[in-house]
Amino acid sequence: MNNRKMVIGITVTFLIFQSCHIFEEESLIDSSMVLVNNRENINKLIQGFDNTLNAFISSDFSLHEEELGEFFIQEVKELGVKMVEIDEGMVNGKISYEAIPFSEDFIQFSEVISNPSAHPSNVDYIQELSGLLEQVKTSNIPLVEKQILVDNLMFMDSFVNWLGQVDGRYKPEDQMVSFGCEGWWACWGRCVAGTAGSALSGAALGCAGVGVVGATIGAVGGIKGAAAGALIGCTAGGIVNGIGKGLVGYAEYCY
Repeated sequence: MNNRKMVIGITVTFLIFQSCHIFEEESLIDSSMVLVNNRENINKLIQGFDNTLNAFISSDFSLHEEELGEFFIQEVKELGVKMVEIDEGMVNGKISYEAIPFSEDFIQFSEVISNPSAHPSNVDYIQELSGLLEQVKTSNIPLVEKQILVDNLMFMDSFVNWLGQVDGRYKPEDQMVSFGCEGWWACWGRCVAGTAGSALSGAALGCAGVGVVGATIGAVGGIKGAAAGALIGCTAGGIVNGIGKGLVGYAEYCY
């Protein structure tokens, strides 16, 4: 890896992900709509990503995406995240076991979540998600779709905040400057966030769909193929690999 190689200290203590969120906890869940607050589960998923990234760095970035995906799934299992086998047309979760034809509003909301690249900064993206949350809560979409969207919005808020922590921890700005990037979001963050957002909205992104195991974000499991509201190992491996590319100076990852 020559001059791209980084000497990085590994933090092995359990991380506490809190506070930097634009979302206020009490505003996320409206009890009158019977929505479930899945923040604890989301924190476990973020911890799983952090553990996987640390393992990737410890391997001198030698682990392949498939290995990273397997490591992530094992980590979140051990942390107690509910796993679900994703069967085409099925929802395996607490709310419903019936096939769900997505509403047009759900699709439109999901397109915003899965398109961080449209925003010039992580702050702008999170602010849009915050506004989207209010629209979701007051919309007339089915409760099961509303729960998936609230879970996905909460996850992306936490995930993007974690990406900022990763950048602050490892500070690869010197590599990014050499590629003419303007910070971690422009260089690699928005692309990694886009992969996560698209996966949560049900995009397979080149991963096998039927019969794979996914880590659920919240109350609802997999829907058709890759799974709305879940992360499968293939996607998680690609996300961590993308972060690694950013950290070792492959800033063109986003171009």
